[in-house]
Amino acid sequence: MATTTSIEPSNTSGRCSAGPGPYPGAGYGETPFGQPQYEQPRYGQQPPYGQPQYGQAPYGQAQFGAPAFGAPQNNTLAVVSLVTGILSIPALLLCYLGVPLAIAALITGFLARGQITRELARFRGTGQATAGIICGAISLVLLVLLIVLIVAVGLSSPTDF
Repeated sequence: MATTTSIEPSNTSGRCSAGPGPYPGAGYGETPFGQPQYEQPRYGQQPPYGQPQYGQAPYGQAQFGAPAFGAPQNNTLAVVSLVTGILSIPALLLCYLGVPLAIAALITGFLARGQITRELARFRGTGQATAGIICGAISLVLLVLLIVLIVAVGLSSPTDF
């Protein structure tokens, strides 16, 4: 009795079989268990998530009349109040140049606090405005003390020597 072996493949589908492993039918180029194939969009097709459709605003841009997203901004008057209030204290000793700076610090500080309380969602800087008001007030108090000191020293100085 002669035994003949056949060299022809037993797979007639034309696909390469992985052999007698635990995953039959999953040959080269095939995905086992029906996993999805990922492919790039064909020419002329747009990806579904890429660009917005006509009439829609893209993400991150506000539509007409809608408030813009983002953090509130520092109020400019609050920053001006803080800077002029800080500068008014040393400038007080330079020929009383601190007086207009102190007055400017008080005015801009109160204006800034009013704007911030009216528009909380748009502005921040209440602390800066308050610090400017305090520095301007300290400068004016130092001015009054300086004038009192000059008058007191001027009146008590003896003129007869």
